[in-house]
Amino acid sequence: MPDVHEYDYYCFSSACLSVVLGILQTPVLPVFGHCREIQLEWLQGRLSRYQIVDEFLHRLIPTEEDVLSPLLSRINIISTSLEHGVEILQPTNRSELVTALKRTTWIPFLTGQGWLKDDINSGRYIDGYFSVPFHPPCRYTAKVPFSWEMYLHSLNPAVGTTEVMKFVEQGTNLTKPFQMDLRWNTGFQSISNS
Repeated sequence: MPDVHEYDYYCFSSACLSVVLGILQTPVLPVFGHCREIQLEWLQGRLSRYQIVDEFLHRLIPTEEDVLSPLLSRINIISTSLEHGVEILQPTNRSELVTALKRTTWIPFLTGQGWLKDDINSGRYIDGYFSVPFHPPCRYTAKVPFSWEMYLHSLNPAVGTTEVMKFVEQGTNLTKPFQMDLRWNTGFQSISNS
């Protein structure tokens, strides 16, 4: 999408990582390289599976606030809290962005040792995908076509290079990645073309 800076984005789960890296115009191969390094550290026992998300965010989110400013003005991260339900987080700096991304990708006992707890509002967070029916509708949605192979590998930290590159190719060859959300006329205006 050549005009990525003309839209406001509402994302959840691991798709937020794609949105962040897309807006920052991060090439696929360096991202894959970092992921592969993290994967090897995990396979060698130098990283716990519970450290993978933190390490990924640490390596891939730039530390320069001026690099992040175009992203921060456009991204809204949907997370799910057991106490508060659906929450739309609007990070204003790198620390808040990393926290929001952890909240929306957290799967208890899979990506973390238990509930991701927030000391500020005592929320217990789980992956943003678990609250999809309650997300506000957007004018356009971008969805990855369902495939059993992608589903099986989505949470597999040992996924191989061949599979990853096949998924990247499938994503870049979509003929119609954006679809009009049929719920758009319900009064919500969650994504806009400025």
